[in-house]
Amino acid sequence: MAVELHVTLIEARGLARAQLFGTQDPYCILTLGTRSERTEYHDNGGAAPFWNAPFVFSFKTHTDKAVLDIDIRNANAAFLPDNSIGFVSIRIDLALWRDRELRQEWLPVYRKQAKARTPNGAKPDGGELNVRMEVLYDTTLASQPSVVVLTKPVAKPMLVSPPKSPVAASPTSRPMTPSRVVPPPSPSNAVPSSPSHSDYRQHDCLKPFGGYWIPPERWTLDRSHTANALLVGNVGKESVLLQLALSVVDVTSILSTYATLPKDHMLLRLRGFSLHEHAWCVLYEHAVPLTHVAAEPWSRATTAVAMDIASAMTQLHLAKVIHGGIRHTAVFKDDNDRYRLHGFPSARPTTGDAVDLPWYNI
Repeated sequence: MAVELHVTLIEARGLARAQLFGTQDPYCILTLGTRSERTEYHDNGGAAPFWNAPFVFSFKTHTDKAVLDIDIRNANAAFLPDNSIGFVSIRIDLALWRDRELRQEWLPVYRKQAKARTPNGAKPDGGELNVRMEVLYDTTLASQPSVVVLTKPVAKPMLVSPPKSPVAASPTSRPMTPSRVVPPPSPSNAVPSSPSHSDYRQHDCLKPFGGYWIPPERWTLDRSHTANALLVGNVGKESVLLQLALSVVDVTSILSTYATLPKDHMLLRLRGFSLHEHAWCVLYEHAVPLTHVAAEPWSRATTAVAMDIASAMTQLHLAKVIHGGIRHTAVFKDDNDRYRLHGFPSARPTTGDAVDLPWYNI
């Protein structure tokens, strides 16, 4: 029985500082057996990079065992070797997994590879890595063939200039080849007669994002609930938010710009894209909204959360990820020239530096 292991390296936190001068640009090299793959680097990702990079590894039977080694490195200039940040080692025993089982957890990062493979009680000393893994049997793959679309790491989005290719010191590292820039096709107004006519692989601009494809039969929609003009849904037991009725150009823009956003304070995280009622849609990981009792004063912690949300909303606005999906709000400059989210429901500050962010309800 053939089995596929879908691995997504989402993000890291608390990584060691491996770059003495300049920015730290982390990326990952994944090695399983004789196969080696890598993520793009996060420019100035520092100690908390964000990749959301999917990979697929194939196994012959559902009882196979393997070790997945992840080498987190810092991308240096072309004439310098890349220095190591940390290591993660995952022991995989498929006999302990069920078909379509999904797991996501923070894994310890060790500065030495030997400790990552055999900790022997050693405390993690290099931060944490957030990894999502899903196992799919061939019975599932046969009934949902569009799940099997990723044979290589996701290529650099065609609408974004490709980053520099890190030159790793490890012989298993393979530099990325920049993709040829191809203009996206114009969206079609024709309604497809069947789902096959809306196969994303028929659109060149969507092909690089095959790793984010989620077949419609894998998620459900709850029309009784909405959140900021987005609909609530589920992928298995995981809650998601959906943005519906998008064109090919809309989806391509979201997928390409989202990968370029800094990770810090991101309000929603990209889960994937799919089809709904002969149109395209994008799925995001559900984020718990900030709640505040009006009668209580804003504490330092609450203000910090509000600032984080303001930063996140600004990022999403710039990327046009939720165009038309968030209510009108205000951000203002404080005495230290820092932009802050205005603390509702008290009166907005009477300052000329107040900025209205143009998010309108549909």
